[in-house]
Order: sequence, then C-alpha cells, then structure tokens
Amino acid sequence: MIPPVPSNPRARAGFSARGVLTAIAVLALLLAAVVAFLVPVVAKTGNVGDLVQNLRLLQGEATQLATGGPVQMDAMNINSGYSLATASALTDNLAEDTTYYLSADLTLVTAPPSSPYLTRSSTVAAGSPQTVASQQLSWESGQTVSYLYSADTGKVTIQVG
Repeated sequence: MIPPVPSNPRARAGFSARGVLTAIAVLALLLAAVVAFLVPVVAKTGNVGDLVQNLRLLQGEATQLATGGPVQMDAMNINSGYSLATASALTDNLAEDTTYYLSADLTLVTAPPSSPYLTRSSTVAAGSPQTVASQQLSWESGQTVSYLYSADTGKVTIQVG
C-alpha cells in the first residue's frame, strides 16, 4: 500500500515555518557578527575596497596552499599567523609599531616565546620562494617567524629567520 501524500507542499519538502524562522535568525546573527567585526576594521583602514581585496587574497592563498607538502604547510602556518597579527593590530587600534611572534602552538605573543614556531622545510632547498600574504618569502628549516606591524602604514610585514 502506498502512503498518502501530504497536502501541504512545504511538508513534502521537509520545510516548516519554525525551521525557516530558525534559519533566518541564525543568518541574522551571523551577519551581525560579521558586521560587528568589520565596522572597527573599516573605521581603522577607511577603505572597504582594500579590506575586501585583502580578504579575497588571503582566501585564495589559503586554498592554494592547502594542496601542497611541507613547504606549503609552513607557508599556511605563516599565513595563519599573518592573519592573526593583522586582526590583532586592527582590533587593538595600535598607535605604535608592534612585533608579534609565532609560537609553536600557532598563537601570537608580543615577546619572543620560549617555544617558538620553527619552520619544518626549506624553500631554498626546494628552489622556489613562497608567496604568503602577497609577500615573497624564503626560509631554511628551523627558522622562527615574526610579524612587524607598522603604525604609519597600517601594514604587517612577515619576517622569517
């Protein structure tokens, strides 16, 4: 025997008014969180276009780096630290130059860590520098990573070595 088909087309598709309202509420909260993060960033940089372009570059680089070996893994970790340093500098509204250091657990600190992140590969041995956060970098195995935020330019420069 074939079961009867519900007369409500939304019920057949698995939608309910409560489910739709919940989905809308979740999307509204996500949008509010994104806006709450971007408002101080845009206020600091003053240019939404630059912010969007930088976010797209980081997204593209992260996708590209995720498909490689040890050199790309180092590049991904360095890129992750760069993102953290940039976000920290913008949200802390820094008025002076600041150096951030990448720890072994991939967190950032403002003083040289007792357990720093050390690169596990060599771009020199691989014969090709890596582009990380739009910066050309080369490194040897066992080098530390730091990030210098310039208050004058509002930019973060990656330093390996």
